[in-house]
Amino acid sequence: MNLITGGQIKVKFHTDHPGNLTLKLEDAQDGAANWILQVDNNVVNEWVELTFDPALPSIEGPNLPATGHVYNRVVLFADFGQNFPADQVYYVDDIEVCTAGTAPTAAVTFKLDMNQFGGTFSKAYVSGSFNSWSGDGNELLDADGDKVYEASLTIPVGLYEYKFTLDNWAQEEQFSPTSACTQTTIDGANVFTNRKLVLSGDVSLDPVCFNSCYGCGDAVKITVNLGMGGVTPDPGGVYLAGGGDFGPPGGRFKMDDSDGDGVFSIQVERQRGYSTFYDFANGACPDYSCKEILEGQPCAVPTNFNDRWLSPVQQDTVINTCYASCATNTNCTIGTNTPALSNDWMTLQPSLATEAVQLGFATPVMGVVNIRIFDAAGKVVLSETQKGLDNNHSINVANLKNGFYFVHVQTADKAASGRFVKQD
Repeated sequence: MNLITGGQIKVKFHTDHPGNLTLKLEDAQDGAANWILQVDNNVVNEWVELTFDPALPSIEGPNLPATGHVYNRVVLFADFGQNFPADQVYYVDDIEVCTAGTAPTAAVTFKLDMNQFGGTFSKAYVSGSFNSWSGDGNELLDADGDKVYEASLTIPVGLYEYKFTLDNWAQEEQFSPTSACTQTTIDGANVFTNRKLVLSGDVSLDPVCFNSCYGCGDAVKITVNLGMGGVTPDPGGVYLAGGGDFGPPGGRFKMDDSDGDGVFSIQVERQRGYSTFYDFANGACPDYSCKEILEGQPCAVPTNFNDRWLSPVQQDTVINTCYASCATNTNCTIGTNTPALSNDWMTLQPSLATEAVQLGFATPVMGVVNIRIFDAAGKVVLSETQKGLDNNHSINVANLKNGFYFVHVQTADKAASGRFVKQD
């Protein structure tokens, strides 16, 4: 499929029920990333021609458009992400690339909250790849005096980098590559980390603080200090990895020991209430072959590859621990206050849930019980605290989106976890 000069991908589709068709392009001749896009279809019992625009960003990372590449494989998913109550029949015909037309545009509103800004400035701007990084081309205005500055632009859909600047680049935002809303670009000896915008349709962005991915007061800083406990650091680096956020070892979450004291550190900014699985790796190994081994230790979660678990963070937090150990200090000495993780005392049913999941306990659970449900990206989507539980406890999950979820249950002296898939 040749998309060097762009164009529109057309697919004729026939089905007897409303749903969607998802098209994925793989095996680019120049090594470009795969591209995937989903189009809804409400036409039933007749042929309809669906259009996939390769100029739009892929709905999966790295969120790049397909325009400019040649792909050797096309994959189609009918009713992607949906549950199949019975056998379904679909017809597909005439997959083709049509002549390129005018690139679609979208309206985007940027909002900058300066209520917690400690300095002084006269004017604020949004500068990015969509306006050639102009320092005074797109001014943000505070029309109502609430110190939230806004600008609305109409630009072609696509993937952009941008940041907020003050007084024609007198001041500009500075980000770490570990920031969740950013993209890092290497241009020769220069490394640029900017905000990332995946624009596929009209959108009004949430207000964010200057130098932050989140609204003022919504961010927490998580600092991790890791002692190596006699393990020789790999020349390829020591990495924070795993979970739905940090990814395989070898990425942008490389830890630092610039002072040579043998303790590797990293700091990440995340939204208040953030939680996730995570682990450490000694080396850059995308296959996790150099990941620490925690099996059998109290901080390991057996149902999630024996990874560590970070409970919801409500304030700036410092984690001191040791490689391949549950120690709560960088000297690698073991304490006794970590709740023991054991799934022997809890079961979770069903594994495919539509309305509710049921927690079962061998005996009634005494004391305060904290229950958290979080999605595959590590975001808490439901939480509750109970004072004691009977042998069975039901949790309503009907309002959750379809997808993969983890359940973590913790008392003062033990913890357990499980997983389920939510589907309609």
